[in-house]
Amino acid sequence: MRSYYPGFLIFLIHSGALAQTPTPPTTAPSPDAETDITRLPELMHFVAASYPERALSDQQQAEVVLAIDIDAQGHVEHAEVVIPAQPSGYGFDEAALAAVAQFVFTPAQVNDEPVPVRITYRYVFTLTPKPVEATSSLPAPRPVTNFMGLLKTRGTRTPQRGVIVTVFRGDDDHAQGFETTTDADGRFRFFDLAPGDWRVFIDPPGHFPVRETETLTAGERLEVSYLVEKQDYNPFDVLVTALRPVREVNRATLSAQEIERIPGAFGDPLAVVTNLPSVARPVGGMSDEIIVRGASPEDTRTYVNGVEVPYLYHFGGLRSVIPAGMLEAIDFYPGNFSASYGRGTGGVLDVRPKELKPERLGGYADVSILDTGLYLEAPLGDLGALAIAGRRSYLDFLLNAAIPEDAPVKMSMAPRYYDYQLLGTLRLSENQRLKLFFYGANDEMRLLFKNAGDIAVGLDSGKLGAEISLHRGVIEHLMTLGPGLVNELSLAIGRDKETEDVFGTYHIYLTSWQEQLRDTLRWQVAQQLRLNLGLDLIRRSADWDVHVMRPPDKEGERAVATDADVVRTAKATVVENAPAAFLEAEWAPTERLLVVPGVRIDRMDGVEEVSVDPRLTLRCGISDALTVKGGVGQFHQQPTDDELHESFGNPALRSESAWHT
Repeated sequence: MRSYYPGFLIFLIHSGALAQTPTPPTTAPSPDAETDITRLPELMHFVAASYPERALSDQQQAEVVLAIDIDAQGHVEHAEVVIPAQPSGYGFDEAALAAVAQFVFTPAQVNDEPVPVRITYRYVFTLTPKPVEATSSLPAPRPVTNFMGLLKTRGTRTPQRGVIVTVFRGDDDHAQGFETTTDADGRFRFFDLAPGDWRVFIDPPGHFPVRETETLTAGERLEVSYLVEKQDYNPFDVLVTALRPVREVNRATLSAQEIERIPGAFGDPLAVVTNLPSVARPVGGMSDEIIVRGASPEDTRTYVNGVEVPYLYHFGGLRSVIPAGMLEAIDFYPGNFSASYGRGTGGVLDVRPKELKPERLGGYADVSILDTGLYLEAPLGDLGALAIAGRRSYLDFLLNAAIPEDAPVKMSMAPRYYDYQLLGTLRLSENQRLKLFFYGANDEMRLLFKNAGDIAVGLDSGKLGAEISLHRGVIEHLMTLGPGLVNELSLAIGRDKETEDVFGTYHIYLTSWQEQLRDTLRWQVAQQLRLNLGLDLIRRSADWDVHVMRPPDKEGERAVATDADVVRTAKATVVENAPAAFLEAEWAPTERLLVVPGVRIDRMDGVEEVSVDPRLTLRCGISDALTVKGGVGQFHQQPTDDELHESFGNPALRSESAWHT
């Protein structure tokens, strides 16, 4: 089977033509390709090869035969030389390989399905000598570069490779024009252009075009530098690769760019969530808890890229524990969330770290009246990228400086918080990627009253303090198993700690370890159907020592108290396993209708129950301006540890159940 492609002119040189012309490629299919391949790839984006300077100087010509592997999206995965150029040593092989690596084809197809394919491609380097007067015996002069330039991206100053640069002059009846292509460093050059004004036109994909007029002077060479501006800027990400499909009826997604522009949040990403509809804070507002549609704060689950965390805010909700520089977006579900989430009957807040793709070293400093944060990111060559961030408050310095020495109270540790993050991505191969994310936060406050007796009779100590902390380490592995088949695996381990001391009389000591494993297999069965199958396993061990005043009665309890109930004491070690599995389908029977059925199965150790939660959401586009959405689902949640302990609750409690519609 042979397929011919149109030839392309690389560039022309005024006053003596010099040309490189690729010849039509031929496919090299397997023996049964005629019965398998129903449509061959077609070359859509051509990139010119740079003519080797030594070959140009020695007037050498050659041809190179290459084998090109094209993936199912039409991109060149690999290219290799099958028949090298002769004569060798001039760099023809390398120039041809560098050019074809940037080619873009329409995908080959088998029964209308895109498939990878290998083709052969013959690239011919030819020289067309300058015409010489018949009466002249002098050799033709070598081309002289009199207009050259550099093309880069504004802001990042990265070279624009493989972009066509056109120069022209004259009107429609007497137009004269030439074009060339930028090399790997973003450089271009023209030879022997006549003196005078030349119009320059450059139109890089995804950028605003360049339209300039340059004046050339006889006997001089003009060098220019153009900075092209991107049509759409995202200050937190260089390249947007894809958008997640819209599935949930009630999901609100806030990108990092949107978060920065919302007033009243001081650029803090998670503070924006409290401004969304259906979200409130407890009375007083200074709390790190959020109330979603009237549900208790513990009914709403918080995640960082699918990994459960106990909290996302520092003391009083002043700051979030993840900085804006680390974020791609925040997904907030006030209800009817996906079957991939569970163990909650309220809402879901999932923070997605950014996909690192820095092209050079960069970062920022965030200075406010509360704290100072630093963010730094850098590429690691072809391996991946690395980002590091940290923040520390200085309220303790300010308050301690403001409190007089003779004051009855001294802040040995004023409200102080810090957090840290380390994010790295590694490309293991063409179809495997590894992401490492380590982060943590700590909040602490200590007060010292000089005379404890002034507070209450019988107090032996005037110390009052509290500390909370979280630390997480996450490893994520993304692997493409085949066409339409992707597996995402993540393993997380972390420690959480909470300490409260009240005048040496009452205390809460809580330390817990949590291990979580999530594995999701995404299978694109057909163009209209995708299946998501996953496991969500959590193991938690907690030690707590509590000696406190009797908590207020909870909803549904009888308010009966005796003297023995004034103080409650409990020590316990809790070890729980919470395995879960889920299955979800995304079915689009028509262009305007999306049906997402799902089911989740959870095992709850604390109440020894297994829950089966069916869920269904629908999206129907009535018109381009109107979409109808709906959903219904069941959700289960285990009572908290204190609710199941005999000193504070009832060990016979069962799980909570809720229906979202």
